Amino acid sequence: MLPVLLGFSSVFYRELLQWWADFRAAFSTKPPVSENIIWSITNIKIDNKPIYYPHYVKAGILTSNQLLFNLDNVESYNRAKREGL
Repeated sequence: MLPVLLGFSSVFYRELLQWWADFRAAFSTKPPVSENIIWSITNIKIDNKPIYYPHYVKAGILTSNQLLFNLDNVESYNRAKREGL
């Protein structure tokens, strides 16, 4: 009803909805930032060197969502200590 009232063609709205669907699909296929591999981010550096902690990789910690941010500091420390980090 709105396109008829405003005098716009339905082609305009179909193209607009298709653009929006394509736009959203482009972002929905990318993994969240928390699933990116930490050790492949060369822009994050300490003393001008990319960060890399082999003992974290050996323990299987590859993405930021595995860094236990959901735990408080004490429990995070205890768990890391139990896992040999």
